[in-house]
Amino acid sequence: MYDLFNKKLDDLVFDDLYDLIENEVKEGFYVEFKSDFQKGQHIAKSLASFANTHGGWYFIGVADEDKTNIAKDIVGFDIKKHNQPQESIRQISREHIHPVPFFEMKLLKSSEEKYVLVIFIPESFETPHILSDGVVYLRNGEESNPIKNGDKYTLDKLYQKSLYLESKLNSFLKNPFGVTYWEEKEEIPFLNVCLLPTNFNELEFKDFYEDFYLEKLIEMINHEEYLFDSESGITFNSYYKSITRTPHSIIFRDVSNGISSRNQTFELFYNGAARIKIPIPYTIIETPLSENNSQTPCIKLLYQKLGENLSQCKLVDIGSMLFSITWTVKKYSRFINDNMSSQTNTLSIFEMENIFQLIPFVESESFIEHAEKYNVPISMYKYKKVPDELSSKRWIELEKLDNLEFRILDAFKLVLGLPVDTKIFSDSLIHFIEKHKSAVESP
Repeated sequence: MYDLFNKKLDDLVFDDLYDLIENEVKEGFYVEFKSDFQKGQHIAKSLASFANTHGGWYFIGVADEDKTNIAKDIVGFDIKKHNQPQESIRQISREHIHPVPFFEMKLLKSSEEKYVLVIFIPESFETPHILSDGVVYLRNGEESNPIKNGDKYTLDKLYQKSLYLESKLNSFLKNPFGVTYWEEKEEIPFLNVCLLPTNFNELEFKDFYEDFYLEKLIEMINHEEYLFDSESGITFNSYYKSITRTPHSIIFRDVSNGISSRNQTFELFYNGAARIKIPIPYTIIETPLSENNSQTPCIKLLYQKLGENLSQCKLVDIGSMLFSITWTVKKYSRFINDNMSSQTNTLSIFEMENIFQLIPFVESESFIEHAEKYNVPISMYKYKKVPDELSSKRWIELEKLDNLEFRILDAFKLVLGLPVDTKIFSDSLIHFIEKHKSAVESP
């Protein structure tokens, strides 16, 4: 993707726009300048054509020279006339383009009250994006040109682009990590996370195969992290002593408990993709429970509901997944941010294996109320994927990696039959943090 500013859209400031003039950036295949807002259909045509081709930048408030199409002035637009510019663009895309392409926007303001809206549209893999009048546009030089009637070849290429992404995802999923004999025998449950930048086909991280880059990754992987932020005071880490290089990736594995134990594995690819395998910690409760048993109210309720069958189930405290999932997200975010100057959205797929008769629970009144009303949530699947085969899309598309850990936990809870309930989730966090702090403070 053509990188205009060598920085992410979120980091742009108004003065960066003058680089367009200084560098004599010309309107063309990847760039379009508009001094003011255009009609909705015209804006939609440009956005769709960028998405259908190789992506691009659309500026509102930048004027170009008539003959050369080179940026000549940062004129800005009337904010009083267009007081909600970003919402206007979103509304235009919803009304005029199907499917709506992914794009990012930033409104820049100068000290002289000039406003410029910068829109970044990455290349799409859900092509073709069709306008409401039924026309498909492609970027050609400084214009957005319609595909001619009967041009079956070009339309087929756009449909093939969507199929290409799906085939890549399928091949990515068909190469899972292996398991040891003891892991297979014990049927250890795992959470698998696959992450793939949408522009993976044009990425190759610089120096990925160099030794000094490997040392940099090792330092990043083993750097201590805060669970939420520095104010929480809760830190955690995983030490990956096993490092394996493959032709296109580097695999980090925690083998602190031996190669045959429950191990977390983290594979990073040269093009920004990642595959993560996280063991799901569980406990098995021996039954029967005695009357003076010191088990928690939640465990006692589960025994009351299931009786002797409780000993056949694997119990998973949702909060216990928090460290591993948060660690994964933070490390992947660092990996992406350290290697990419421009923003891209990420495709994600979550899988759970060996989860038959797994019971997710939270030590809280809200969970007890849920179990009293709907009975105990027990997984009836051995394997499940999110999105599943009934979903309209084969992946979840993330505009940013912020709060990815909560998206993973939501998918985890849904598959295991626990509702994505704000109170249940907040209770699980509070309980787990208190439990962790008390363990740290104990002599």
